[in-house]
Amino acid sequence: PPLWIVQNPTIGGVALGVTGYWVCWDPTTVPGAATPPTQNNRDIYSILWPAILVDGDDVGGDIPALMRVRLRCESSDDTVALPEANRIIVGARRVDRGEDFVSHINLSPEQNPTGINQGPTTVADVQTPSGWKAQIVLAAAWTQEHQVTLASGIAEQYRGEFHAFMRVDPNSIAGIEYRLDIALYSGAAAAFENLWFSSDVATTQSVNDWEVVDFGRVQLIPDDVDDSDVINVEIRIMMRETPAVGGNVWLYDLILIPIDEWAGEFDMVPTGSTPWGERQTVDILGSVVDMDSVTMPRRALNSVLRNWITDEFVYRPRFIGRAPLSVPPDEDTKLYFLIIDDDPTYLQGVFELAGSATAQIVQRYLSMRGAG
Repeated sequence: PPLWIVQNPTIGGVALGVTGYWVCWDPTTVPGAATPPTQNNRDIYSILWPAILVDGDDVGGDIPALMRVRLRCESSDDTVALPEANRIIVGARRVDRGEDFVSHINLSPEQNPTGINQGPTTVADVQTPSGWKAQIVLAAAWTQEHQVTLASGIAEQYRGEFHAFMRVDPNSIAGIEYRLDIALYSGAAAAFENLWFSSDVATTQSVNDWEVVDFGRVQLIPDDVDDSDVINVEIRIMMRETPAVGGNVWLYDLILIPIDEWAGEFDMVPTGSTPWGERQTVDILGSVVDMDSVTMPRRALNSVLRNWITDEFVYRPRFIGRAPLSVPPDEDTKLYFLIIDDDPTYLQGVFELAGSATAQIVQRYLSMRGAG
């Protein structure tokens, strides 16, 4: 980050002898029981790892292979009440469709692939995971407040359909509406096709917390436009405030979960459900969402929330999506995740959630196989 400085830190009065970017601390002896250091100025989150890779070399067969993915919560703690999640959105996408594709686009001047630009106004903020946020001054009418531009070379890698979200902080302001407008430069004459697609209108329900707004299905490039004709794509973030009272609103990231290969949502929101990440007892930390199209009893997709130590059944999440869970043979595929807390009144955009995933593959054949 640009606010960091190069230095040679000193620990215990002795210079470490290496000059560079450092994160370090110098603990001192205290009488009695020491309190371990805690991270209290930044939420634990990395925008760089929203996906897992399924290596095509491990997927045989001549039709899509069935999968079982176990998503384990790693951010629970046995003493501190941490945020939980009860809505997990997953989308699969082949890597050969775009090796530079990322599902989470930072609304910041860094931590984005080359060719992705955004603006106009960002401000530094150590409380946000990337160290930056887009700052918006609201207006009463629909106004283009911010935009993401995908330049030629990377824009083509965003061909397809996505479930779009954005993480925002309403900053105690009610009545804000959001919309994504998609515009396209294409053709030899660089003709500008203004606003060829508009998303659903989303609203923030909370006024005092990071929140995820849901734009529904979006498509960035029309099907009838060739990749060679794409010059750039503009994703315009439109906003308005009703009634208008003025003030600043902050945006963190734009999230595009692929939905045109395989996609699904696992919801633990009905009354009496158990959130992913909730501690079952003091010594049982969190849970596993088991997305299973492999084991018996065979179902198109068996969705179960399990205790991560005993593997016992805890709850059956509601599954919305396409079954079975599968990936193509001999193709590198990534599974992209968005994990949020579907509060009864709004989608909380917490950053402190972390998980790890394991995958099991069952390859399938329509042809006969033999020793020869």
